[in-house]
Amino acid sequence: MTTYRAAYISADAGSTGGGIVLTSYEDRDLPDDELLAKAGVYAEEHGIEGDIEIGDWTD
Repeated sequence: MTTYRAAYISADAGSTGGGIVLTSYEDRDLPDDELLAKAGVYAEEHGIEGDIEIGDWTD
């Protein structure tokens, strides 16, 4: 398993699934504003809604 800094949308409290990661391992070193921008584009292109967070993500 790999843990890295990513932008994602957390799962809802009542959900049985996990969150949705919006950026990749390769993006881990981007500044916050660039990471959020990239995540926003990905979410919009895929019709994903929710509050985008930055934190540790484990694959």
